[in-house]
Amino acid sequence: MLKYLNMNALEGNIGVLIEANKQLRPKNTLNIIKLSKDPRVESYMKGKITACEEVGIGCQVHAPKDRAELELLLSILQKDPTQKIIVQTPIDEDIFGDVYNISKLVKLEQDVDGFEFPLIKFRELRTIPQFLNEPCFSPTAKGVLAMMYAARKEKGLDATNLRGETITVIGTGLTSGLPIANACMSLGATVY
Repeated sequence: MLKYLNMNALEGNIGVLIEANKQLRPKNTLNIIKLSKDPRVESYMKGKITACEEVGIGCQVHAPKDRAELELLLSILQKDPTQKIIVQTPIDEDIFGDVYNISKLVKLEQDVDGFEFPLIKFRELRTIPQFLNEPCFSPTAKGVLAMMYAARKEKGLDATNLRGETITVIGTGLTSGLPIANACMSLGATVY
């Protein structure tokens, strides 16, 4: 039987969260690291910049010219824990190296995409609330789990785990599909 999330029920809550966030005026700044001339990158960055403006978070774009400049930039940003970092993909691997090795340069607690969320952690986190409280877990996967949690709770189902559920995740990208699939499996679901 197909189950659908009631997005209308969640929509009103999102506006309340955005307004609360604007009033708190967080000190965090999102630093987007642009490592490509690929035209798609501009579009991806524009969406992130707009989202930051909407919720009142500072945003800066950095475009280092080579690997040495990238490493210097990251070493400066990582001295301040309020500086959050996204390495915008795709990247020019011939100049900067592969995305996996680049992502290892970003501290776990500053990595907004959650690239470096350790796989060992999936074995430790056994309930949806544990994943939602994990500060260094993929934000996209967190959002999906939050919607699953709300939908299950609304239907009177056990909202803490997914035992016995069969879930299909389309795509296996590092920032969305793979973390969602790993989290659902860790929570007891069969994932295709």
